[in-house]
Amino acid sequence: MDFSSILSALPNSVQGYAALLIIACAALSTIIRPPAAGSRWTVPYRLMNILAFNIGWAANHLPNNRAKSGNARDSLPH
Repeated sequence: MDFSSILSALPNSVQGYAALLIIACAALSTIIRPPAAGSRWTVPYRLMNILAFNIGWAANHLPNNRAKSGNARDSLPH
């Protein structure tokens, strides 16, 4: 399922708001750093990334095993 099919499944009166929510979440996810492991902000951060379609190999995607491996932003390139 792609972005356009998700928006087209919504009523016309809501499509603009849904697109704005996705854009806002994407913009916020670029400026908000991932929370520390075990933080109460982990779930809202994950929700924001899901709404922003930051999944897979996105640079600011919070991996499931973040506590074991460091933050991708904080690691030096190889």
